[in-house]
Amino acid sequence: MAIASMILGIVALFAWLIPILGLPVSIVGLVLGIIATAKDMPNKGMAIAGIVMGTLGCIGSITMFFLGLWFMMFI
Repeated sequence: MAIASMILGIVALFAWLIPILGLPVSIVGLVLGIIATAKDMPNKGMAIAGIVMGTLGCIGSITMFFLGLWFMMFI
């Protein structure tokens, strides 16, 4: 789970440019990282990295979504 969280976190860092794609990937990466951290799994560092990158991906996706809405108001 920790490896999957880290991989999804890396993908989320690139996918935040498309909020429809970036937000679900970020959320799944966050959930997997939190589950892997809560359990005593050996790759806790990868799980924490997945949580951090997933959080950054969520913030980026939400920001891009609202920035797109704001931009659409002025066109």
